[in-house]
Amino acid sequence: MQIQYVNKQRKYATGPAKDLADAVLGELETRESFCCRMARKGYTCALTVTFVSRMEIRRINAATRGIDKVTDVLSFPMQDLIDGRLTVPLQAADLDYSSGQPTVFLGDILICLEKAEQQARELGHRFEREIAFLAAHGFLHLLGYDHDTLEREKAMLRRQRAVLQKLGLNRGPSPQEAQGDHA
Repeated sequence: MQIQYVNKQRKYATGPAKDLADAVLGELETRESFCCRMARKGYTCALTVTFVSRMEIRRINAATRGIDKVTDVLSFPMQDLIDGRLTVPLQAADLDYSSGQPTVFLGDILICLEKAEQQARELGHRFEREIAFLAAHGFLHLLGYDHDTLEREKAMLRRQRAVLQKLGLNRGPSPQEAQGDHA
């Protein structure tokens, strides 16, 4: 998978967040049938992850969703997918050949690291876990998963939890914090 990162905020170094997103997105790529089907056809999937400030995500949330408040993650899918399945076949215009291999652009994920840090504190778990959760959540939205019904929400959460558990990013404090070692 090709992932382009853009940094539009100044508060946090993005290296650790990129590493977490790479791990989460790479794991999801191997699990999600859409990505696997594309790979079998010789296609590469691509997306952009942009780290934004509170002010920027609020502005975009208001402009695109009519909700004038800070949010943690926004996803802007480029393909028509529902639960990992295309609703219309890919067209030639959906593919980019500039890299030499046909590439399907899935869309954009925007993550507000300030909001992620705030939520991690409020929920009592690590900042890293929250970033990973948001990356997974945003990616699943690009693949057409949603939480608009209880059943679909449970399915989406199961996918997110499985990846986070595989990467050792469960809820709660880090193992060092749990043992009282804050060094």
